[in-house]
Amino acid sequence: ASLNLKKYAVTDDDVVTSGPAYENVITSNGAKSIEDSFYGCTKLQEINIAEGCTKYSSENGVVFNANKTEILYVPRYFEPENGVYVIPQGVNKIANGAFVYSTKIKELTIPSTVTSIGASVFQGKKDLTKVTIPASVASIGDQAFSGCSNLTEVIFINEGTAAAALTIGKSAFSSTKISSIDLPVRLTTLGDTVFSSCTNLKTINIPKNVTKIGSTANVINVFDSI
Repeated sequence: ASLNLKKYAVTDDDVVTSGPAYENVITSNGAKSIEDSFYGCTKLQEINIAEGCTKYSSENGVVFNANKTEILYVPRYFEPENGVYVIPQGVNKIANGAFVYSTKIKELTIPSTVTSIGASVFQGKKDLTKVTIPASVASIGDQAFSGCSNLTEVIFINEGTAAAALTIGKSAFSSTKISSIDLPVRLTTLGDTVFSSCTNLKTINIPKNVTKIGSTANVINVFDSI
């Protein structure tokens, strides 16, 4: 089943909050709001934005802003090949909660153009097992990967001319299955309870450039002075 919205513009006051049979949505070029508009569509696989829309665009069923510099919304049943989603080059921001409803992504590849990972981007996603964070990322929002109960591997890339000072927000990796993590040398701020309830975590390596560590950050092994 599909829902064709070419003649039905999504507006700020008129959203599709339910509709379990909807698998495909096509918005009109007059759509004003997408974020949270389809959170009740439990079988939604893709959203396609009509050409000419001045606020939104889409690629392979995923919603971006008009010039594709920000990824806004990933449908609940969007399923990339082999469960690996590669965010397109040119995206520089992952919006708050962009992946929060998705259920089919196991591994996330973030390009070197991304500088900001929003709050609650993947919060509570049980399918996610691995994420690689490039040196370009300057901020990871609160609870960005919190509750990803099968996330076992987080890789930070340190090298490259785009390396930026990094801030990790509150509870960003709490309640995950990571057992060890090497935080990048560019890290300066580690928020409150970043690794709380990470029951498998045995080792955290914190670089010397860190100037602020929040409460109960669960620091176990410091290999450089702070």
